Amino acid sequence: MRVVRLLITMLLVLTPVFSARAEEPVNPERLFYAGNDSYEKGNYIEAIEEYGKILNSGYESSNIYYNLGNAYFRAGKPGEAILNYERSKRLMPRDADCDANYRFVMSKIKGPVLPQRGMWEWSPLRQYYKSFTADGLLWISSGLYILVIVILLFAVYYPYAGRRFAVAALLVFVCLMCNLFITWHKIRMTGKEAIVIVPNVESHYGPSDSATVFFKLHEGMKVTVLKKKDDWYKIRRADGKIGWARKEDMGII
Repeated sequence: MRVVRLLITMLLVLTPVFSARAEEPVNPERLFYAGNDSYEKGNYIEAIEEYGKILNSGYESSNIYYNLGNAYFRAGKPGEAILNYERSKRLMPRDADCDANYRFVMSKIKGPVLPQRGMWEWSPLRQYYKSFTADGLLWISSGLYILVIVILLFAVYYPYAGRRFAVAALLVFVCLMCNLFITWHKIRMTGKEAIVIVPNVESHYGPSDSATVFFKLHEGMKVTVLKKKDDWYKIRRADGKIGWARKEDMGII
């Protein structure tokens, strides 16, 4: 009996060791190059699978999403391509190659272009918003805050030009507040924007297939997710229309 107990104890101790050896660690670099190789050979589905393994293991980067977008486009799935380009731009917003491919794929998708409403309709503001990550905007806010402090110190040490320094500090402070608002909005929208990944999606008045169809969405269109319920998203289109669409037809950026 002692021998049996000893054997059982040894098996219990060694089992995790053998299991750990059996589990082969994920090598993101190897999978990335394997995906690139499959893409070069025209095996786009295999490339998508290789890149997907990297993401499923917890790694992500702008380059992975960019390559994944290219593979999806070559595989005939422009909605998925746009989704991954958007994810790439979220991490590296000023990537010229990604931006060029994004515009090219969007030009191939048939559907109405809906104008932005509200303050984001102003092109310079929208472009500034898209050009920086949330971290980048926070760094800009920090720089503006320091600049306000420096200007106020100059106003104290050079009182004869105090009014000019005060006006300059006020202008920089206004810029700081505007930048903080843009930063807050960008952070608030994280995980609340989605891309339509299939053609001709119907948006209903309620979260049910039996509900009346309100409007339609086309592949590659960006929407804002307002609410989640079961298998449905309550979404808002760029023109302000609100309806319900199935989660499976959307991809969160």
